[in-house]
Amino acid sequence: MAAVNAPRQVVVAGAAQACAEFAEAFAERGARRIAVDYASHTAHVEAVRESLAEDLAGLSPVSGAVPFYSTLEGRVVDTAQLDGGYWYRNLREPVRFGEVLAALVAEGHRVFVEVS
Repeated sequence: MAAVNAPRQVVVAGAAQACAEFAEAFAERGARRIAVDYASHTAHVEAVRESLAEDLAGLSPVSGAVPFYSTLEGRVVDTAQLDGGYWYRNLREPVRFGEVLAALVAEGHRVFVEVS
């Protein structure tokens, strides 16, 4: 499972052939393939771990004034924690968008901006 965006909206990712078979098997339920270069949020991302660590080594995150709801952690996090390791995990681990959205609604929020 690459992402859970809502109770009835999920993203499945993995090897191209397996995804093709999944999309075909569940087409009547709305499954479809999206063309991407690699399977984010799966073990396929581990192949770029070292290069990504090098590319992001210079990040110097700081705390922000606006609450940051992390779809990686499923909660508010201090943006000073958004170092290279965080962004690797963000690319490797499942997206918890639905969980964060539900928390925001429970807190009374009604307008949302998703930045990606």
